[in-house]
Amino acid sequence: MAGPRKTRTRTTRKSADTLKTIGPTNLRVIGGSMGGRQIRYNGQRSTRPMKDSVRENLFNVLGKHAVQGAIAWDLFAGTGILGIEAVSRGAERAVCFEWNRPMAKSIQTAIDSLDAQEKVKVVIGDAFRMSRHMMSEEEEPKPWIVFVCPPYIFWEEKVDQMFDMLRWIAEHAPQGSVVVTETDGHWDMEQLPLEPWDIRRYGSTQLGFYEPPALCGGL
Repeated sequence: MAGPRKTRTRTTRKSADTLKTIGPTNLRVIGGSMGGRQIRYNGQRSTRPMKDSVRENLFNVLGKHAVQGAIAWDLFAGTGILGIEAVSRGAERAVCFEWNRPMAKSIQTAIDSLDAQEKVKVVIGDAFRMSRHMMSEEEEPKPWIVFVCPPYIFWEEKVDQMFDMLRWIAEHAPQGSVVVTETDGHWDMEQLPLEPWDIRRYGSTQLGFYEPPALCGGL
C-alpha cells in the first residue's frame, strides 16, 4: 500500500444514504481469475453497490501483495461483490455477512453462478455480533482484509458500535492485515478511531485504509 494520505472533509449534521434508485442490473468482477464475469444485483433499495471505478481504485490501493492469500471479511456485504472480487484477486477465501435475507440469497446465487462455493461463504445475521465470534475462532494466522462498508447512516446512528468494531478488529487482526472503511464524501473521516488512516476520495465516496500495528495482540 502507498503511504498514508489525509484528506480533511467537512461534517454535516446527517450524512444519510443518498441512495439513487437503480434497478436490477449486473455487477462486473473487475480483476483476477474471475475478471469480466458478472453477478446480478436485484435492485434492493437497502443496498448501495460500490461503483466499479471506486472498487477498482480500492483494490489498486491494496495491491496484489495485500490480497494474495489473505482472508477477506466483508462485514456489510450487500451484493457480496467485495468478497468475490477479493477471492478473484487471490484471497484465500471470503466471508460475507449480510442481515437482509433477500440480499443474502442473492449473494449465494452469485457465488453459485461463479462456482465459488469453496471460496466464498455467506453468513446471515448481525455483523456487530456475529463477526467478532467468527473472527475470534479463526485458527489460520493469515492476514485479514476487513471491509467495513456499511449503510452510510450507520456512521451517524450507530457510530459508537462502528468505532467499537474498528477497535476490536485492530486489536485482534493478524500481522499484515488491512481494514477498509467507506463513508460518504461529507462525513469527516478524521473522526475515525485509530491512526494513521490513508484516506482517499472518489467523487462522493471516501475510502479509509488502516493497517493494524504488527503483533498488536492478535489471535
